[in-house]
Amino acid sequence: GVSKKHEMPPCFDKKEWPLREMKVSEYRGLIFVTASEEIPPLSSSLGNVDIALNDWPLEHFVSVGRREYLVDCNWKFVMQNTSETYHTAFVHRDSLGPMPSESIAKFLGIEPIGMWDAVHVPGDRSIVPLPGELAPFPELSTHASTYFVSMFPTLQLNVTRDCAWWMRVLPATVTTTRVTVGFLFPRATTTIPE
Repeated sequence: GVSKKHEMPPCFDKKEWPLREMKVSEYRGLIFVTASEEIPPLSSSLGNVDIALNDWPLEHFVSVGRREYLVDCNWKFVMQNTSETYHTAFVHRDSLGPMPSESIAKFLGIEPIGMWDAVHVPGDRSIVPLPGELAPFPELSTHASTYFVSMFPTLQLNVTRDCAWWMRVLPATVTTTRVTVGFLFPRATTTIPE
């Protein structure tokens, strides 16, 4: 947070430490912020990501919660691990179990352009409920069941038949990663009584 004036040391001169101007971009309701003046426009980074996300009305989704974790590993390990489904048969044996997948390029027949890639998880239901459980929320009409979309280097946007979630991965130290996850649902779903 920002310190109050009376909490600052007497020698602090805010003219010497002005707030930096930030570059703010928006993509379908998601806000992207950077302090870098050299970063290319967001549209260049996202390229043709719409081919993967067009079925999901993300701009009509609302945030329903957010969690933050410190993970004892390098940030690259987290991004790599969440960008494939090979580990689910072992790490999530008692929940998700095996989860076949294929590259987005193979599923859609179009190569990703820009700083993103994705994995398609085929299926006729949301992956959010555990296998054998009924989906608690109304499902969207989508072309695919689930996509894990990695927006390099440190963001993942995952979409399935009834919701979406984003994951930001930032290095805290060389061996510790701060993982923040946000959960998104269609506005109509959030009005369903509990």
